[in-house]
Amino acid sequence: MSDFDYGNARLRAMKSRLLSRRTLESLAEAASVQGLITALTNTAYREAVEAALARSTVELAGMDCLAEALRNDLVATVGRARQFFSGAAAELAALTLRRYDVHNVKTVLRGLARQVVASEILSGMLPVGELSVADLAQLAQSADVRVAIDLLATWRMQAAQPLLALRARGRGGDLEVSAMELALATVPDISPDYF
Repeated sequence: MSDFDYGNARLRAMKSRLLSRRTLESLAEAASVQGLITALTNTAYREAVEAALARSTVELAGMDCLAEALRNDLVATVGRARQFFSGAAAELAALTLRRYDVHNVKTVLRGLARQVVASEILSGMLPVGELSVADLAQLAQSADVRVAIDLLATWRMQAAQPLLALRARGRGGDLEVSAMELALATVPDISPDYF
């Protein structure tokens, strides 16, 4: 149990960053997006909001800026939290976080199937599993779904196995997004080395 003790204590301490009910109610009463952003700068999310504002452009304003700030804060927080565990606890934490990889792969496949630009695909991801931001960017920049599946197979990700099987059954036709998502639902863990 000692593998969990330190990590669990650190996670309990991190709960202090969560917004109180009173703070959430005051945020809900903000009259504008700018007011909401200003109010968030008076919380534990100040650093993330200010960083997003510093990077903001004409395209990244208002709610998009706020969404990026909160997404980046979540990714950084989970990244710190995974370092709290060691031994068997670290393996279980990594296994739990790999579920985000399934979400991210689905996001890439949906985006590629609909011919969405890579930057927009990446905005819907939470890179907290095994796949890094660079890996996800490379997947999102794939020419199409088939190339992305081949890339996953090259990386020896378990997610590739059911997708390759689905593609083989399709006899060269277009892969349906719903069929790919259903195939990915069978993946318990998409860590490397499935061969």
